[in-house]
This record gives sequence, C-alpha cells and structure tokens, in this order.
Amino acid sequence: MTLYASALFLGAFLLFQVQPLVGKLVLPAFGGTPAVWMTCLMFFQTLLLGGYAYAHLLASRLEPRAQAFTHGALLAACLLFLPLDTSLAPAGEVSHPALAIVGLLATTLGVPFLLLSATSPLLQAWFARTHPERSPYRLYATSNAGSLLALLSYPVLVEPHLSLRAQALGWSVGVAGALALLWACAAGVRRAAGAARAAVAGPPPSALDQALWLALATAGSLLLLGTTNQLCQNVAPVPFLWVLPLVLYLLSFILCFESDRGYARDAYGWILVAAILGTLAAFLLGPRLGLPGQVAAFSAALFAGCMVCHGELARSRPAAAHLTRFYLFVSAGGALGGVLVSFVAPLVFPTYWELPVALGVVCLLRVLGPRLASLAAPRAPLWKRLAAASVALALVALLGPPAWADFLRRSSVLRLERNFYGVLKVTEERRDDSTLRQRRLTHGSTVHGLQFLAPERRRLATAYYGPASGIAIGLRSLATREGLRVGVVGLGAGTLAAYAERGTTLRFYELDPAVIALAEQDFTFLRDARERGARIELVSGDGRLRLAEELERGTRADFDLLVLDAFSSDAIPVHLLTLEALDVYLARLRPDGLLAFHVSNHYLDLAPVVRALALARGLAWIQLDAPGDERAGTTPSEWMLVAASAEAVGAPEIRAASVPAPPDGARTVLWTDAYSSLLPLLR
Repeated sequence: MTLYASALFLGAFLLFQVQPLVGKLVLPAFGGTPAVWMTCLMFFQTLLLGGYAYAHLLASRLEPRAQAFTHGALLAACLLFLPLDTSLAPAGEVSHPALAIVGLLATTLGVPFLLLSATSPLLQAWFARTHPERSPYRLYATSNAGSLLALLSYPVLVEPHLSLRAQALGWSVGVAGALALLWACAAGVRRAAGAARAAVAGPPPSALDQALWLALATAGSLLLLGTTNQLCQNVAPVPFLWVLPLVLYLLSFILCFESDRGYARDAYGWILVAAILGTLAAFLLGPRLGLPGQVAAFSAALFAGCMVCHGELARSRPAAAHLTRFYLFVSAGGALGGVLVSFVAPLVFPTYWELPVALGVVCLLRVLGPRLASLAAPRAPLWKRLAAASVALALVALLGPPAWADFLRRSSVLRLERNFYGVLKVTEERRDDSTLRQRRLTHGSTVHGLQFLAPERRRLATAYYGPASGIAIGLRSLATREGLRVGVVGLGAGTLAAYAERGTTLRFYELDPAVIALAEQDFTFLRDARERGARIELVSGDGRLRLAEELERGTRADFDLLVLDAFSSDAIPVHLLTLEALDVYLARLRPDGLLAFHVSNHYLDLAPVVRALALARGLAWIQLDAPGDERAGTTPSEWMLVAASAEAVGAPEIRAASVPAPPDGARTVLWTDAYSSLLPLLR
C-alpha cells in the first residue's frame, strides 16, 4: 500500500501546488482580480473531470494489463510538456477574459494536469484489484491530504522563498518523480493482472444513486465557490482568503473518507443549523461583526455544508468495482458547480447570491437525499432524522432578505452590475442632509469614489483625493507647468478629474469597462473637467499592459505625473508593483516627473514595496498620510511620491506634509515579475 499511497499523495500535492503557481502566472495579464482565481479553479475542476472520465473509461473498457500499458505510455508523453512554461500571457486584446484564461491554461498545462488528475481513481481501482481484501477508499483521504498540504505550504514555504521560475522548475521535477512512482504501480498491475481480474464485485449503482452523487458534489462545489466569492468580494478581498475555503473543502473530504466515524449525520445536521444562524448574523451585521467574525461565520457554514455533502457521498459510495464511476460523478459535480458560479451566476444574479442558494440546495439534499437514495438510515423516527435539516432549510429562507438587501433597497441603490471583475454598486447616501447627500461607487466592500450632489459641492475632490491628500499636494507642486499631462491607472468615479483645469490632460487606464460606463453616466467629475477645458482620455484595459503597448508604439516620457491607484481594494494586482513594472512607468515619465502610489490598504502595508522599488532604481521617495473628514467627504489616505531626483519631491508643501522616513535598514520587500509574496506585508 505504501507505493500506492506515495504515488497518490505526490500526485495530489503536485495538482494543488501548481494551481496557485499558475494563478500567479496569469494574474498580471488579467488585472489581478479575484475572478481570475475563480476562473482558474473552474478550469482545474473541469480538467479534473476529464481526468476522472479518462480513468473510468480506462478501467471499464480495458483489461488491467492494457490499462497499465496505456496509462504508462501516455504518462511518458507528459514529459513533452515539461518544464512548465512561465510566460503565460494572452495575445492581443482580450474581450472574454474567462475564455482567454481557459485557453491559456489548456495549451500550457492541460495534458500533464489531466493525466495527473486520473491518478487517484485509477490507482484506487488498481489497488482494489491487487488488494481485494482492503478498502481503497482510504486512499482517497490520502490523496486529499496531499492536496491540503500543497495549499497550506504554498503561501508559507514556497511563495516567500522561490521565484516563479524556480517554482515551475521544482514542480516539473516533482511531476517527473510522480511519473516514476506511477510507472512502478503500473508495472505491479501488469505482473498481477491475471490473478486480480476477478477479485472485486458488487451490485451496480442505480440511476438514482448516480444522480444523488452528482447533486451532492455540485452542492459542495457551489458552497466552495460561493463562500470564496462572499469572502473575497464582499468581506475582504485578501488573496489569503482564496485558499481558506479550499482548505476547508478538502478537509471535509479527508474526514468523511478516512473513516466511517468521521461523519455523524444527525450531529452535523444540527451543526449546519448553528452555522446558518452564524451566516444570517454575518449578512445582517456585515462589517460591524468585524473581519474575524465574518470569516469565521462564512467558513463555518462552508465546512458544515461540505461535511453534510461529502459525508452523504461517503455513505453512498459503491463497491470497489464501481469506484471510477463514483469518482466520475463526484468530479462532474465539482465541475458543474464551477461552471454555474463562474459563467452562469454572473449572467443570472445581479450580486453574489450563490452562497444562500448553495446552502438551500445542501439543506434540500439533507432532507431528501437519505430517503431518495435509500441510504443506511438510523433507527430514529423519520421526523427526528429530518428535524435538523428542515430547521436549517427554514433558516436559509431567512438569508434571502439580508443577502438581497442591496438589490431590494432601490431607494438607495441606483445601479447594480455584475461582470467578470465583480459587482459594482452605485448608491445615494445621506439623503436627509442636502449638504452631505452623496453618490458612491462601491466594488464589493470597497468604496471607489463618492461625489456630493449639491451643485455647489459636486466638484469637490473627495474620498482618498481630498485637498490634504498626497496626490493633491503632488498635483499642486506641478501646477505651474504648461500643458500638464497626468496618467492614472485606476479610474473609480473619476474623482481626480476634479483637479483638472484648462490645458490639463488626464489619461485614465481602467481594467473594467463597466467602471468607465458608470463614471460617465452616474458621476460628473469627468464631464465637469471637460467643461473646464481639460482633456480627458479613457483607455480600457490593464494599465501596465496598455502603458507598455504605447511604449512599443514609440510613446515615451510624456507624463508629468503618473498615478498608480489600483491597490485600495485589497485584491492587490501584484504585477503593478514589480521592478519590471516600475521600469515601464519610468520610461513613460518625464525626467522631472512624479510617480504617485496610492498605498491605502486595510490589511497590507505596501509602503515597504514602494521603498524597495525606489531603492532598487536609485529614486527619491516620500510618504504623505492624510486624515479623513466626514463632512468634507474625505477618508484617511496614504500616498507615496517617487521621483528621479530629491528636488522633485522637495517642494515645501510636500516636505511639510510628509511622515518621518523610517530609519536606515528598515524593512523593504522587493517584488519582481518572478518573485512576490504578500505574507511579509500583513498588518
């Protein structure tokens, strides 16, 4: 069993180690949004389905000796795709980011990932043939343990210490080692094929059994992705929270399949009730519950729901002769959940309703599943068996109003749009006060701009851009220049246009086309600036990529000020803060120009990254922090100005507003395209 367990563990470890690695490789080309990770996850789930389908086809159509020979030959073909390519980037303009990501991953990683994903069901089938006296399902727990270790080790051990190129090389070496173990298993199957052919038997699963497998696996996947969306978009889009739901999801598989004692149906029914109560509190209280409270509530609901789904799956598993069919339906459910959340939900739901829907599906399955599938039911009366699940289902119904509140409160929500990049919401606030009445643009839980509606106040710069902010002070230091040209990465509501006067050119680079539409339709900053005689240019696409493309076309050193304002949402587009990105910015900046980095962030301290960039290129820098003023519509902000010379950041107003520089030897974190880690930056 040791050989099989080692091969399964290493194969699963590599499958989940490559997922965050490839996610980092494709993030720069698609703006660093959490939706990129969601799309990658959907792709991996779908490819896992392909691997399980291949394993089932092999196990059901070929004799053991032919299975081993065929799989061994195809594994050898994997070597043609190694080492892993680290230069993932789309060719030209991308109109459908999700499809572009899928295409990139399929051509780069598709074959090795598919064949590695077939490892778990295929080796379990082989083990059942060669060891008919032992259950193969414990090996599934071993496989999930390898997946879990990969996820936990990546942000702590791998990402902080290895460049992307080194990670890709190490993964490729690991794949070669896994192939060697798989070949050894295949050789053992070929030797034992004759004796093992008739070693397993069992009744075939019914259509109802298979439908329940699919439904339970789909519900678990919906919970996983729905919770990930809720945590990363509406609570705190911190990349570390991308991994937490997947860890809990895998942990539930391990507990349910390692032992029959891992899942107690009645107990987890009531645990689900308690978890849904916590979710209801999180929806109702929102930020007032605090970040740890919200994360705990949604994570508890995910874990309880997954334990129900995967516990029922473990109870309904068939005889070993049919395990590849079982895993095929389980993986099909995982892929179906990914497709529903990544592709269908943005078209059907105006905001993130997946989590309440998923919890409702879990409760329905908990109520109906044991009856429909005729599972081994406890001796307790039916009403007692269904009590917890029925109460949980009733509680899920209460999640509707809090989850849909923003959509239903049309008195304050003017517009609600959802696309690949997230949910954008335009609201009116403080309607009872004509002086403070304002319009806000929010992405998930982060405000991306606000504007007063009173005619005499609508042209005021607000939020992070008030008169005392670092960007306002930097602009005033350049005010005497003729034909001032300013580039801005990140549009928001277009608030910076409040400073644009006649002769000024502002060129905004915005990743999300919907943000451009909302800034033009629902806010007047851009329109007012044009009326004053300023020139406003709007460029759709990733800021770094568009700046680089303009460089290739010969546009150089044309900005007096280049503003990097894409970091306040906490889903950090790391590729905008690397040394290679800085070189692009400097090539577009005039020798006496300024770079302004907006580093306000609730969870990460980005100042050490900007300091490291400045030191690496011998640039001067200064940090400007400003308090907020609610009546003025401003919020606390942190800005860093960077320039080629100390004189450029030496204006008296800049010096007067600057915070003291840290002592020599203060912490710096240099990011490059090959290396970045958020772990050292956690506040």
